[in-house]
Amino acid sequence: MLEVADLRIRAGGASGEGGADVVDGVGFRLEPGERLGVIGESGSGKSLMALALIGLLPHDCAAGGSVRLDGTELLGTDERGLRGIRGSRMTMVFQDALTALNPLTRVGRQVAEPFRRHQGMSAPAAAGAAVELLELAGLPHPVVTARSYPPQLSGGQRQRVCIAMALACRPQVLIADEPTTALDVTVQAGVLDLLDRILGLETAPRPALLFITHDLAVVARICERVLVMRDGRIVEDGPAGSLLRHPRHDYTRTLLADARAAGWGG
Repeated sequence: MLEVADLRIRAGGASGEGGADVVDGVGFRLEPGERLGVIGESGSGKSLMALALIGLLPHDCAAGGSVRLDGTELLGTDERGLRGIRGSRMTMVFQDALTALNPLTRVGRQVAEPFRRHQGMSAPAAAGAAVELLELAGLPHPVVTARSYPPQLSGGQRQRVCIAMALACRPQVLIADEPTTALDVTVQAGVLDLLDRILGLETAPRPALLFITHDLAVVARICERVLVMRDGRIVEDGPAGSLLRHPRHDYTRTLLADARAAGWGG
């Protein structure tokens, strides 16, 4: 489904020239319905890699290599072409839901937008679909939530709204970039439960998940396979259970030791 080959990202300068390589030769495959975690310390290149996949790199970064979704090359595709892919075939949930949402637009209208833009629904039909999606996302009183503005919701509720929007058009790939980092432990658990439940639904097609985090407990809970990134490169790749129990690379061992020292019992 998603094939990444020799992905390179250079940061610095108007078009990435004269800067530094922050992602260097990354390659992997994401199969339909698979849950793939990407871990590594801050600055390892995880988030920039994710932004490159969906065509949202900052202006001072340039990407090379290949990113193919069902055989369609995404790197080098113009913004018009990417708009037909983002929000429908590939979507992203960001860490800061308040920044990702428009604070001046009602929640229901924002959730309804993918239905109107990508599925051609009428405004009333899209509004109804948005309320149904908010209910599926576990938001209490979804009609009231739809009429609310993002700043009126809690952090956990806003993140649920973002997940609902990302899943509106049943994308092939869902990228989640540190979606629970800014939440407290209890709220984080609820958001992870939501993702786990939605991704486990038998309705086809189920999206593949690319979950980016530095939290090994989250990876152990929700991912089937793990990539470990360091200094812009993948240093280890394997099934989540065996990689977290028996890491091969010294860097992965260090991450696990640090996580256990911080209280993780994995």
